[in-house]
Amino acid sequence: MFKQRLFLMMSFLVVCLAVIIGVLDSMKTRFYIFDPKQLHILAQQALIANGHLNITDGKLIRIAQQSPNTIRPVIDYIIADLQKTIDKRYLTDKKEWIFNNAGGAMGAMFII
Repeated sequence: MFKQRLFLMMSFLVVCLAVIIGVLDSMKTRFYIFDPKQLHILAQQALIANGHLNITDGKLIRIAQQSPNTIRPVIDYIIADLQKTIDKRYLTDKKEWIFNNAGGAMGAMFII
């Protein structure tokens, strides 16, 4: 009798926990600061404005750069646009880069 009751209680707790996690998971998008689709559009606009991309027949075409290390104007464009639409407390003035080497993949990220 005790084992059945314990099993029933544990099952009830697991179901309750699953429901709570499901509800919290459905609410997480309310707390996002950036919209991924809007950031993608903004990144493309920044690359077009700084001569890294061109639109031909509705397609984005990469333009070869004579100096490939010209990312700073692109980042400045993105930050300037975000400062118009995003609360400034979410943006930093520091020019902070993070370099990453994980699992054989190397990359660098600029922290906005």
